[in-house]
Amino acid sequence: MARGLHRRLKRAWAATLALLVAVTGIAAAHGDLVLAAATAVLALLLLPARPAFHRGALFARPQNPVWPITAAVLVGVAVWWHEFNGAGGAVDAPLLVASISGDTPGADRLTMVAGAVGVLIGGRRLLKPAAPGARAADEEEMARVADVVARSGRCTSQLAFTGDKRFHFSPGGTSFLMYQVEGRSWVVMGDPVGDPADFRELVRSFLEETDRHGGRPVFYNVLADHADLYRECGLSLAKLGEEAVVPLGEFTLSGKTRVGLRNCRNKSQRLGLAVEFVAPQDVEALLPALREVSEAWLAHRNGKEKRFSLGAFDEDYVRRFPLVVARQEGRVVAFATLWVGGDGREVQVDLMRRLPDGPRTVMTFLFVECILWAKENGCTSFSLGVAPLAGLRTGATASCWDRIGHLLWTHGERFYNFKGLRAFKQGFQPRWRTCYVAAPGGLALPTVMLDVAALVGGGIRGVVRG
Repeated sequence: MARGLHRRLKRAWAATLALLVAVTGIAAAHGDLVLAAATAVLALLLLPARPAFHRGALFARPQNPVWPITAAVLVGVAVWWHEFNGAGGAVDAPLLVASISGDTPGADRLTMVAGAVGVLIGGRRLLKPAAPGARAADEEEMARVADVVARSGRCTSQLAFTGDKRFHFSPGGTSFLMYQVEGRSWVVMGDPVGDPADFRELVRSFLEETDRHGGRPVFYNVLADHADLYRECGLSLAKLGEEAVVPLGEFTLSGKTRVGLRNCRNKSQRLGLAVEFVAPQDVEALLPALREVSEAWLAHRNGKEKRFSLGAFDEDYVRRFPLVVARQEGRVVAFATLWVGGDGREVQVDLMRRLPDGPRTVMTFLFVECILWAKENGCTSFSLGVAPLAGLRTGATASCWDRIGHLLWTHGERFYNFKGLRAFKQGFQPRWRTCYVAAPGGLALPTVMLDVAALVGGGIRGVVRG
């Protein structure tokens, strides 16, 4: 009951009030006026607090019947033992007092523990918010999403098509948030998408929906553009990493500063590498070769597909985007999908795969050719994606999250190539822009980040395996 009250659950308030009234009546009938007065006062104090308990849709049907059955059995056994076989007949004291007294048999103590465990399990499973609706959008929602994305300048809005998102729309349907639920965390991927005039109302309505379900709002991988809005809504911003963005107006392969990229390109061409850009309508014929490359890459890494914050190799998803393919003697040795913003100004690489036995220079060569292609097509910026945990503070003013993140950055190379990834992207001399996580502050952040990692990795097992 206390857990339910802490989460402001309507039925926890009603159940607690009913329990206090019942105890008051039973205690008064047995002449225990002190207990009756105490519970009556608590009930009177709880009664006017009804408006504070606003979260409904509780007592959702359990998906797994094992836990409710286990809880009922444990409590039933404890009550039966106390009334018919144990301390209820042997000791003239309440079960709690009898179970901790020195002369109580061990079986009675064990029964008391079993009953307490049953109550805790049952209460935790019953007094919990119901999950929101379907995990993925239907065709009608996706049509609305596609219409909004087509007008959006942000490349990351293309993550709406990964097939693993829920959507929260503004009243007019001109903007949306894409999110998924993991544990108590309602994780929004990126900033709002669509008409900026709707963003304030959109974010606030999402927070209200999250609160009604007893969830934790999380905005993952957001930029500083809407930082004030997130802070107004009571969220704290923690640095996630830095995104590498290459300004195309000033990009060139000439000069001393780009000699490394120029040499890599020349070497790749001497090795027989060639790049081909494929329009979405022509991707179908390449899918078997692309799948072969993708499966070889995953097998070499002994990992599984990442999701939510980046695209996975799904044929319907890959067909949606322009594709860049690297060939060596006609064989596909690497490829990448390209996101293009709705206004045609921004380009970003999404899904990247290469053959483990391919030339080591192939990915750098692929990126160089993509940047030159984007520049030739009139785009203004090319995003290389985020370098996680890069640039976190380490001084005396560093937050707890900054210190944890820097520790992972320094000693976590066996799990993820943090430093190598940033060094690779730095070779293109990009401008770095900070990315944040907006979430409740304090001790909630580590739990939030675990939930995000589980979403991206496909569960905790996927996080551990990398």
